[in-house]
Amino acid sequence: MKFSGCVGAVCALCLLFAPCFSNGVLAGEQKVYTLEQCVKEALENNWRLRAKKEQINQAEYVKDQARADFLPKLSTTYGYKRYGFDQEVFFSGTPGSPFKVGTNNNYEWRGTVTQPIFTGFAISSAYRLSELGIDQKELEVQTQKLDLALEAKTAYFSILTADMAVETALKAAEALESHAEEARNFYKVGMIPINDLLESQVNASNAQHDLTSARNEARLARSNFNSILSRPVNAEVEVEEISVHTPERGNFQEYVEIAFKNRPEMKLMDVNLLQTDQQIRLSVVSHNK
Repeated sequence: MKFSGCVGAVCALCLLFAPCFSNGVLAGEQKVYTLEQCVKEALENNWRLRAKKEQINQAEYVKDQARADFLPKLSTTYGYKRYGFDQEVFFSGTPGSPFKVGTNNNYEWRGTVTQPIFTGFAISSAYRLSELGIDQKELEVQTQKLDLALEAKTAYFSILTADMAVETALKAAEALESHAEEARNFYKVGMIPINDLLESQVNASNAQHDLTSARNEARLARSNFNSILSRPVNAEVEVEEISVHTPERGNFQEYVEIAFKNRPEMKLMDVNLLQTDQQIRLSVVSHNK
């Protein structure tokens, strides 16, 4: 009975501290990104893309402001004036003179309603320009998404390339260090001259330098990756190795035609031309005033 009671107490303690151990394991677990996860997280969290999206809201506010110019505008003014004496008029030879024509306290309130009838298409041009501004910002967001996806993929493969370089540099450093050790032993027994020993030691030292440079490049590649995904710059990250590469085959000229047709930069040029037309109309109206 005592033994079963001890077993029960141990089980209870294990259940009590199990969440702590599990949290510790999860906290130390390193996330491994796939290429699709990398692009998805970059599009969701990148601060530059968020700032571009906010510019769309700003352009919509400009459109609302331009729409308000079509509506009538109401303005009011209020004034008060006090005289030190009554306002009177004197007429000589007139019974009852002087005549009181004003009071000491004078109040004035004015209301004005202004409705534009025709402004030489200035208001309509400004409104159309604001609509084109929204189109411009939306196309810029699309361009930013495409560029960001490219940056994320480039950063992903940069990590893979840097890790391969570290692995190659590590093997080279180990091989040259082993060679330097053998040269040291051969020199002790007089089988090689000291120049060969020094050469092997220099090569081993250069290999260590190359290994350090490769590791630094790998750290920089991960920092760039974290920056694109809006993660902490020094956060640890690993990416899934892509062992199979399937090349895309097609006609280059067809790809060029598709790019000219679908790339947002081309559509943005059309929007900019329309904006220029509206700006010319506004300039003409302003010049004719």
